[in-house]
Amino acid sequence: AVSFYRFGCSRYNETDYHYDTGTTDEYRISNIARSADWIATEYANQNTPGTFLSVGPQEFIWVPRIALI
Repeated sequence: AVSFYRFGCSRYNETDYHYDTGTTDEYRISNIARSADWIATEYANQNTPGTFLSVGPQEFIWVPRIALI
């Protein structure tokens, strides 16, 4: 049997479809199970990126100059 998947759509019966009216940026399809922690991290990363990570000051690494003779 052939199965069809409709992204952004739900079906209540044979003829009644309810389509998502929003915008979808990206779909990801995996062939492995993801943990609840992984899913929560992915959500936090996209939903509130400012609270997901913090950016510190830029670091400079001093490299001595060596004269080649």
